[in-house]
Amino acid sequence: MVTVRTSYTQFDADEPPWTWRADSGDGARGAYGVTNLPAVARKRLLDALRAMP
Repeated sequence: MVTVRTSYTQFDADEPPWTWRADSGDGARGAYGVTNLPAVARKRLLDALRAMP
């Protein structure tokens, strides 16, 4: 089962974009995203890594 969540947030032009990506290495699982808040990028990356086997 694959769950995909999307949302749209307008970026503040004064803040740089932060990208994150987690890959299981076998091509079976992965997650990625872009945000303008470093704390959000860190949390989403850690959540994605914890969800992987």
